[in-house]
Amino acid sequence: KDGNVDGVDVSGITSAGLVKVGSVTASNSATVAIDNFVDTSNYSLYKIVAHNLLPSVNDREARVKFRTGGASGSDINATYYRAGYYAYASTSGTGSSSNTSYTNYGTFTGAIGNVAGEGISFTGIISAATGSAGTNWIEMNWVYKNDNEHMVKDNQTISIKETTAMTGIKFYFNTGNVASGTIDIYG
Repeated sequence: KDGNVDGVDVSGITSAGLVKVGSVTASNSATVAIDNFVDTSNYSLYKIVAHNLLPSVNDREARVKFRTGGASGSDINATYYRAGYYAYASTSGTGSSSNTSYTNYGTFTGAIGNVAGEGISFTGIISAATGSAGTNWIEMNWVYKNDNEHMVKDNQTISIKETTAMTGIKFYFNTGNVASGTIDIYG
């Protein structure tokens, strides 16, 4: 209340927490995109929190595309690379997804169900290239129940090998719409 924490004056500290820089709510949407949130002069990384993205069709693959162009954003088309690991909490299956690439989109997981208790929620970190330096990448972590009723722990990194300035990001499923869910991004 008085600008002190344990006797230390913190009243002049303005960057003590995360700042919400973008948000979107899906409602039977073909895609969920947040454009024009990147400000590399103020934020070096971004935290993303997605809650209960539910496909309109069962057994879907979740995909991501980086975007450029500010408020009128367009997809960055390139080769997207994926590496990570997964483990089934309810069976003995584990594995990795290294040496995987896709043309013009990144896939981060499949078998996402569309009934209550399924869908996918995740947290992650986004690094945005400036146009002359860096590489666009996102690392995501989640636990979800897939369409076969298995609990899955997953960690994936998706990146592209170019310096195109990212200004936004888009999520969607390989077919069908995003029935519901929210995404928030913090700097």
